[in-house]
Amino acid sequence: MTGGPPRVLYIDDDPGLGRLVCRTLEKKGFAVEHVESPDEGLERLRTGTFAAVALDHHMPGWSGLDVLPLIQELPEPPPVVYVTGSEDSHVAVAALKGGAADYVWKDTAGHFRDLLAEAIVGAIEGARLRRAAEAATREVERLNALLSAQVDARTRERDRLWRLSRDMLAVAGFDGVFRDVNPSVESILGYRPEEFIGRSFRELVHPDDLAESERHHAQLTQAQPVLNHVHRMRHRDGSWRWLAWTAVSEGSLIYGTARDMTEQRALEEHLRQAQRVEALGQLTGGIAHDFNNLLQAVSGSLELVRRRADEPEKVRALADAGLEAAARGARLTAQLLAFSRAQRIEERPVGLDAMIEGMRDLVDRSIGPMIQVEMDLQAAGATVLSDPTQLEMAVLNLAINARDAMPDGGTIVIATRIKEIARDPELAEGSYVELSVSDSGIGMEREVAARALEPFFTTKGPGKGTGLGLSQVFGIARQSRGTVRIETGPGLGTTVRVLLQRSTLPASTDETGVEDGQETAVPKATVMVVDDDPEVRALLAESLGLLGCTVREASDGEAALADIALERPDLLLVDFAMPGLTGAELVAAARARWADLPVVFATGYADSEAIEGAAGADALILRKPFGVSDLARMLREALGDRKGAQAGT
Repeated sequence: MTGGPPRVLYIDDDPGLGRLVCRTLEKKGFAVEHVESPDEGLERLRTGTFAAVALDHHMPGWSGLDVLPLIQELPEPPPVVYVTGSEDSHVAVAALKGGAADYVWKDTAGHFRDLLAEAIVGAIEGARLRRAAEAATREVERLNALLSAQVDARTRERDRLWRLSRDMLAVAGFDGVFRDVNPSVESILGYRPEEFIGRSFRELVHPDDLAESERHHAQLTQAQPVLNHVHRMRHRDGSWRWLAWTAVSEGSLIYGTARDMTEQRALEEHLRQAQRVEALGQLTGGIAHDFNNLLQAVSGSLELVRRRADEPEKVRALADAGLEAAARGARLTAQLLAFSRAQRIEERPVGLDAMIEGMRDLVDRSIGPMIQVEMDLQAAGATVLSDPTQLEMAVLNLAINARDAMPDGGTIVIATRIKEIARDPELAEGSYVELSVSDSGIGMEREVAARALEPFFTTKGPGKGTGLGLSQVFGIARQSRGTVRIETGPGLGTTVRVLLQRSTLPASTDETGVEDGQETAVPKATVMVVDDDPEVRALLAESLGLLGCTVREASDGEAALADIALERPDLLLVDFAMPGLTGAELVAAARARWADLPVVFATGYADSEAIEGAAGADALILRKPFGVSDLARMLREALGDRKGAQAGT
């Protein structure tokens, strides 16, 4: 509206009151037009332009409440101030719900006319502010669309691999309660904004992530920014969504943006197996050579045992050599299976130095003869809370990346140190174990290093890597409450430093069998051995006999069921993967009759989750190859003290 005083339309069937209202409003600077019927008023609104409408409640044949929606249906309705002589508050509430900007009660003294003028001023100003806000919103949307188009042009190639959800914007107080949130919260977490506002992050964050989230919240209250804090938040449907938060504080408020990482994390999980297979390809050549050497040691020892059967001391030495070669083969196979199989992540205290030392042969095989590997491990006794297989995968990834950076050979240094962190934007204050892998290779440009931790980013050619190596290392570090940092430069080599929060718990160790000559007492028991391999079955029977057990044998599940139907054994020792009736199916059939029947799976099968899924989470698993002492330990665990124990022969 341009030029002249603001025009006001007053709709009231009382001509005398209309003149008084017009006179008052004109003194206040308004140009007022009075009409006595709603029909006439609606016609004037369709043909004229008004800054505001004053609408009476009670008119012959009409209620102002009937007129309000008709005004709101106009293309550009002006704000309406509702005028009523009724002191019933329900009328005022109904008017506001119907779209009125304000309301005024008539009084007999005429004071309401001044109040009406003030209400009209407020309504006009409110409408102006709304129009300005709408214009600003349109401008923001235009700028956002322009910015989005620019971003889309730069990220189109990467968006083909995964789709980025729209960010959630939120404002929270230092008490952790959300004060405001944008509408994208509904697409990410399923809540309407009004449902989300007023909730504390503490009632939404996953219990396993709450301690770290509290630490980051405390960091924000001290005016320290938080970058890329990833945690799980509960969706309205009860599921969990992974969100990556970046937040800063100002005054007494926290401003944060959250990106939905759920689909990306699922995609990375699906591709983790491909990464393991890629790592296995790096190991194949060296492993084939090593297995030939191990087989030579085993077969050669057995051949000499046969030829020197009358020389007990030499036979024992040869048997020890063969057993050691077999044990080395078993360890190598276990490492291979750990890398190749999909598995759930299980955090436990891991001694980093001991783990890396145990990987020395594996790293050497994957690197090849042109690269010298040096280890400088200075964090003895320090543990980190992580999944050991994932940590081994991280070390192997870093070593292979370092090797690829030195096509003409060079040196890789794998080092560990204990670091004390006092103030760091990414890390909590405390003690950390630093794992570093350094190479003397070609190094990276600053732009490349800045993107090296992004998923799928790689400078390798097609078929030479998924681009997930360093991003997975970063993910493993974040799960262990740490981070990854890269030091590099063209021609200066590269050092990747992985900082992992130090644990106060001692390193967990896998229970091992007792050595030859140590206690092998087991409960007196009748054991049914079921294995389709006759040589393995015979060895198991001989070992059980050595331990003083009574042995019954079956070559398949059907034969075993027929046998145990005649007489219940004390324990089933079953191969998991057999033709016909599988080990799990055999156990299910046997336990349908004897629910408490103890069972041990003796298997070379790789996937513990598959066995547990088929046989139950409490399944006892004895991994092939194993020794007599391992067998004795498992029998004790399965049978307990039900039958007493006898010394093995």
